[in-house]
Amino acid sequence: MSELLVDIKEHEYVGGMIDLRLRNADEDGLSELENVLGIGLPLKPRRSVVAGKRESIWMSADQWLVFLPREELDAVLQSLEELRARSGMSLMVTDMSDARSVIVLRGDGVREVLMKGIAVDFLTFSVGEVRRCSLGGVAVLVRCCEENVFEVFMFRSYLNFVLGWLNRAGASAAAVKLFRK
Repeated sequence: MSELLVDIKEHEYVGGMIDLRLRNADEDGLSELENVLGIGLPLKPRRSVVAGKRESIWMSADQWLVFLPREELDAVLQSLEELRARSGMSLMVTDMSDARSVIVLRGDGVREVLMKGIAVDFLTFSVGEVRRCSLGGVAVLVRCCEENVFEVFMFRSYLNFVLGWLNRAGASAAAVKLFRK
């Protein structure tokens, strides 16, 4: 295979990952949740929040994906269960730490590589923005971490397929210069 246009690697350490669903929370409830999680939840669609080693990603109107250090996962899950029981909040929490993989793409051509398989205009994608979409027929979530750094989240069973797809699309022989300056 030819040289890659972008650096494509599996994220080495994802840590703890919580799928959080919440309905009808008031401002006090959101504040309590933030205290337990150690990070706020983005309330605007398609946004993410990063605070130190914690991240929260908007998935839908009532769903977020929260990342935290693995060693803190059990304590946070227990605190979330206690919060749900105490407050009566409509809260569902699922440990997804071993269910998903993350691929990190870096480089000047990363937006063009992603646009080969995803019907999204990544040229206008800003830092912190996320989008649920399909890549090669696989449901993924894409997040812009920095100007030319993106993460692609997928269920772990699709990791090898998505890595292979991205490596082929990111090969210099497959370069697309249409969107370059």
